[in-house]
Amino acid sequence: MLEQMRAKAVIFDVDGVLIDAADWHFEAFNRALAPFGHPLTIDEHRSEYLGLTSAQKLLRLVQQGQIASEDTAAILEAKRSCTTEIIRQRCRPHSDRTRMLEVLIKRRLRLAAVSNAGRSTVTEMLDLAGLSQYLDVIVAGDDVAHPKPDAEPYARCVSLLGLLPDECLAVEDGRYGAESALAAGIRVWRVSGPWDVNLDTLWRQVLAEV
Repeated sequence: MLEQMRAKAVIFDVDGVLIDAADWHFEAFNRALAPFGHPLTIDEHRSEYLGLTSAQKLLRLVQQGQIASEDTAAILEAKRSCTTEIIRQRCRPHSDRTRMLEVLIKRRLRLAAVSNAGRSTVTEMLDLAGLSQYLDVIVAGDDVAHPKPDAEPYARCVSLLGLLPDECLAVEDGRYGAESALAAGIRVWRVSGPWDVNLDTLWRQVLAEV
């Protein structure tokens, strides 16, 4: 079975793939926005903003005239605080997720994570979920000059793994993350959420022909 693998590494997005946290960021972002004006609807967030950094989201809102540029620093700080509070309340280990990663490692796959969230947020989430120990490489949004959808986060991850792009499989739930991985030359498995990602479905993608 192992000789048939088409990938040597799996690179996971974190929010919405390894951890069911995509809507946590929506909630935290809207809490931070509330004193300054324009809250987002869940549909707006999922269709236009999912996967972007908070700074990227705020830049779009400034360009659209929804918020004032001088308020962005305060909103970012409030968003970080809200995110930390939500993560500490809700992020817990899931045995099916840890078991999946354990089996993948036994099957000689390298594992990594690429996220647009800040390193402190990503690290805390992965620690609370009990997943950090399984990952060889973690690339966060503040580790790069150009976050997703730019190719830089995935290109950096592949370099740190010491592999070629076509030796990796990216698992992404958002279009910006998928665009980032594809731009770096990495095959992408696009999912709708963590519920799509289990050992059987992922293994089929590892074995799939490019």
